[in-house]
Amino acid sequence: MIRPAPALLWIAGVIWVPAAVCAAVLPNLAIAIWAALAMFCIVSIADLAVGRTRLRPFSAAAGDDVQLAQGREQRIEVRLRKPLGIAGPLRAGLNLPPSFECANEEFGFEVESNQQEYALNWLIAAHERGRYLLDALYVSLRSPLRLWECGHALPLRLEVRVFPDAGRYGSLLARVRGQAGARLMRQVGKGREFEKLREYAPGDGFDEIHWKATARRGNPVTKVYQTERMQEIYAVVDVSRLMARRFDDHSALDEYLRVALMLGTAAEQRGDRFGLVLFHREVSRFLRARNGKAHYAACRQAMFDAQPDPVPADFFELAAFLRARVPKRSLLFLLTALDEPSAASSLEKAASLLGQRHLPMVVMMQPGGVAPVLSNDGADLYADLAGHVQWRALRELEFSLRKHGVRFHMVEPGALAARVLSLYDEVKQRQLL
Repeated sequence: MIRPAPALLWIAGVIWVPAAVCAAVLPNLAIAIWAALAMFCIVSIADLAVGRTRLRPFSAAAGDDVQLAQGREQRIEVRLRKPLGIAGPLRAGLNLPPSFECANEEFGFEVESNQQEYALNWLIAAHERGRYLLDALYVSLRSPLRLWECGHALPLRLEVRVFPDAGRYGSLLARVRGQAGARLMRQVGKGREFEKLREYAPGDGFDEIHWKATARRGNPVTKVYQTERMQEIYAVVDVSRLMARRFDDHSALDEYLRVALMLGTAAEQRGDRFGLVLFHREVSRFLRARNGKAHYAACRQAMFDAQPDPVPADFFELAAFLRARVPKRSLLFLLTALDEPSAASSLEKAASLLGQRHLPMVVMMQPGGVAPVLSNDGADLYADLAGHVQWRALRELEFSLRKHGVRFHMVEPGALAARVLSLYDEVKQRQLL
């Protein structure tokens, strides 16, 4: 990129035009005037050539790949190197993707002749998840005579990864951390995991007697159970075409992935194993339930570039996959959308297969306008009736799923994370697993 500097424009307006007029009015001085103008042209062209040459030794480098949290303003640093002896006003900028928001994409500063390296920083907020490659740093420097502004693209390889940001649920995560060890959750029942055998004591129920051990010993023997300490929790996230639906400034998939990250944090704090399943027409990603920071980082890595696929969700394929790959009874948070009849029908057919072994919790965000007819303001009666029909169909689906042990919850978008966490607490407290 080459463009004239303000000094060249000023000279052209103040000196060049009057000199050309004088050459036309004063023929005796025309040769001298035109010679001076030609000399100025030669000098400016030479200045341009030198200015372009000065940028060739420049180089740009970045450190490790940058990881950004979606929607949160963070810093990107690029280091610029130049040879000694070059000074002057320099401008630098990055060609950012449209989903990146930056107050100053381009800024200028004065480079010193005795300094070789500069650290350039941009504060950027990325609004879309995914992997982005910044392949060039664009710089421009004034020529030695300040007549031209010469630009050059310095090769740069900086990969920016934008992850879902679960930090927006800071108060909920603080509540989860506060519950870990600080206050015991009161649980209902006596547990489901076998611990040991002991002699029969008055008050023990007949269903607690271990009859084979009683026959061997000749005395009544009772089974003792304990609360299951490490359970398996799965976030099963739908990445089909319905997940591209927008809620305010983000998609349904963005919200579901943030909730899945929060669920992973909650499971880690409570000592459970956390797993992840991404599915559409088939299961695209599967991470078996484990715990530990490395596993949580792997789950976060699997989520960051997930995008809605333009295909319908197949819940029967999902149920068959989970039945084959997840043998232990687990709590499944199925984050999806069922307001389309084909999706609801697919889940209804697979409900018995899901509920036989696992405890599925189907959670969806309530679309706008889907509500009982009398709950709206009545401004648009036909829209209210259409929303009521959808709401009634989802209520009937809820009753149908409950027969197969699948629980369905439709939640307002702003209350999704809190509702999922409360359902998790309820399962732990009542020992439903």
